Parts: sequence; C-alpha cells; structure tokens
Amino acid sequence: MIPRGAMAPALALAAALTLLSAQTTLAGVEICPTGDPALHFALSQNLANDAALLRQRGIDAPAIEAPPDQIAALLADAFKLTPQREVLLVYTQTDSGLCALVFDGSTVTSTASRPGQGAGDLTAARLALSAALHVDARQVQRAGHLRSAAALEGADDPAEAPSEDPTAAAARLAGLLMLPDLAPGLGGADEILILPANDIGTVPFAFLPLGHGMVIDLAPVTIAPSAAALVRQPDELSPALAGQLTTGPIAFTPVWSGALVVGDPEATDDPDWSFPPLPGARAEAQAIAARFGTDPVLGAKATPDAILAALSQPADLVYFAAHGVSSDDFPLTLSFIALTGGRLTAGEVQGLRLPNRPLVVLSACQTGLGQSHAGGTIGLARAFVLAGASAVVSTLWNVNDAATERLMGDFAGNLTAMRPAEALRAAMLAGRDHDPDDPALWAGVMLFGGLSTLSE
Repeated sequence: MIPRGAMAPALALAAALTLLSAQTTLAGVEICPTGDPALHFALSQNLANDAALLRQRGIDAPAIEAPPDQIAALLADAFKLTPQREVLLVYTQTDSGLCALVFDGSTVTSTASRPGQGAGDLTAARLALSAALHVDARQVQRAGHLRSAAALEGADDPAEAPSEDPTAAAARLAGLLMLPDLAPGLGGADEILILPANDIGTVPFAFLPLGHGMVIDLAPVTIAPSAAALVRQPDELSPALAGQLTTGPIAFTPVWSGALVVGDPEATDDPDWSFPPLPGARAEAQAIAARFGTDPVLGAKATPDAILAALSQPADLVYFAAHGVSSDDFPLTLSFIALTGGRLTAGEVQGLRLPNRPLVVLSACQTGLGQSHAGGTIGLARAFVLAGASAVVSTLWNVNDAATERLMGDFAGNLTAMRPAEALRAAMLAGRDHDPDDPALWAGVMLFGGLSTLSE
C-alpha cells in the first residue's frame, strides 16, 4: 500500500545518509536509531517514500523543502493545537529490518526494532489474521465476484472453521509490529496516529492486543497518509497553495451541513464483475440521509455522471453504501466503487477537487486496500484524501451487510457529539459488545486522516 509526502531528492538523500550513520551495530546487524535521530530518520524516509508514491500515482506534487528537524518541530506545534493527547507511531522499513518509534509531540518516548524482519513477514501475518477471522468465506453477501470465477463456496457455513484462533493470530501480528515493546509510549494516549510503511496501514490495529485489552480499549486509531499530509497545506495539489506548510488540525463541527449519500447502485451490467443486491446498504443509505436531512441517491439514479456532478457541489459528508473492489496490480484503474452503468475509479477520484473538505465514508468491501508501496497503500481511500477529503472511513475486508449497517448507523449518530476518530471507535466498541465472539463484524473499519479537533 502507499503513502504520500515530498522532499527534494538531494535533501532527502543527505538527511538519510546522515541519520543512517547514527545507527549502531549489534552482532553485525544494523539496528534502528534511537531518540531524536530515530524521529528524523523516520520522517526523512517517510517524506521520500511519499514523494515516490505520488509519482507512481502520476501526480507531480511540489517537494517540501524542509529538513526533518523542522518537520518534527511543525508536528510538535500541531500536537499542541488539539485538546486531546496525541501520539504518533511511526514505522520505517529498511534493508536491515523494521524500525518503530512513538513520538508524543515533545520527545520520542519508545523505540523498537526487528532486525531481519521484512515487509513480507508482516503481510503474511496480516493475511493469516484475515484467514483466522474467516472474512472471505463467511461474509460474501456484500462482495462481488469476477464473472469468470466461481462464486465462493462455504459462505456462512459454520463447518468451515478457521485454521487458527483469531486471538493467537492477532497476538503474533502485534508482536511483529512491536506493540508490546512500544506499549509504554502508547499508554495514556487519547488518540494514536500511525505513519505506516508498506501495507501496515491495512492492519486492523483496533483488534490487536495491547496491555490487558485491545488497542481499541486504549484509544481511537487514525492511519495518517504521510508526514507531509500532517504538516502542510491540505490542498497541496492546488497551484496557489502547493507546498505551503501549516500546523492547523482539521476542525469538525457537530452541525453537519450538506451531505451526498449514495446507496445500492444497480451495478448489474459491469463487464467483469457480478454484484449481488445490497438491501442492507440501501436501508443504510436511507437512514444516513434522513439523519443528515438529505435525499439519498439510490439504485438506478446512482450513475457515474450523477455522482460526479454531485461531488462537485459543497458537502460536509460524502457517503457511499455500495459495492467496492480493490486491486493490487492496477490500483488506479481497477480499484473502484461500482455504480449504475459504470465505475468510480481511484484514478478518477484523485483528479477531483472536493469542496468543503468533506468527511468521506466508503461503506463497501475492501475500500482501504490496494497496492502496497514503501510509502503506504495506493487505492481508493488515499485517492479521496488527494481529492480533498478531510478524512476517509474505509474497510479492510468483505464486510457483512447487516453488521455494517448497524455499525455505520452508530457512527453517524456519534458524529453529532464526537470527532470522526472518536465516533468510529465508539461505534466499533458497540459492535464488539453486540458480537463479542466475532471480531470480523466490527474490526475491519479504519479511519484514514490526520490531526483533528471538535469545534463548537
């Protein structure tokens, strides 16, 4: 998967070489820096990887002409502007292994490393957790399938038991992500922002064990697109604003004005995919639209032309309850929301300019997935952030229709009194209370965004 940031190549290389020299050697194996050098090294790598990610997406974004210590200072300033206690968890993949650190806005409070651990080790553990949760076989109601492929068998068949206990699989993944080592720095956080490397941003962190509970018991989790996205002008692709640095968090208001709600498009004529109807998604869209005082765009009316025209109008909320598809190989053209008579692809979305910096909710299958990149994940969620979304709620696997309708209804209701990160956490906790023995029904939802506050 893939993030975004930018730094002049020569500056990035010089910074990286300087910080690499600060690394120590243990039994002939390079390990990660500690303290401030760890943060500066991680930010340098993240900015360079993000710039490469944007280039791969076909975006020529201006570089951030600032050294890592200035970026760290801007982050510290930004943290002071939120009333909650934020911590930043940063992952960096090197040729020597995986590095991780926790930054609390003042100092690096925890560091950890896994010499010799590659990106593939984490990917395998993440997929093993998905298999243990049995999401693909049990929850195909909301998933399409290729017309050339046989439909999945064994759906909702209790005899098709997972090969591993999900709790054990989650504990193993948490170990690879060094959460036990980083726990001292995470304790007491009101929100955990994660700067991922590769496909770490597609890990269901909420479900992973931490201390005597799960990460979700401690704080809401937000996956940040990049260090650059946390410190510079959000509409970085606008020529008039490109590259400007800022420290202002997004201010959400409990009074939401204007919403575009799309539900259950009739995607029956897609040339490659066969999509079942989504009665739960239609009901979900109707309930969400009623809550925000608008008329939903349903069924046959949800055409690409109609949706593109609606996206050009100001709205605080953009909500899709529909079929979604992600692609590892062609994330811009084959990752899409299925509409009536066509598709809304990630490539099309990232070229849009969304007025009002809306919160975008992609209540569809696998909308948080895509192609893994050193900077993060390339797919639909990042496309909406590039288009101007303030934050994106997306999914990590094929979601259950009824459970998602319930969880998203709770989330929407919580937005009248909470920031999106807090509203989603509360809805996921309610989902866990409702289905305590089946984390697949609540743990596969994530928030992609940055620092935020709740304004009156």
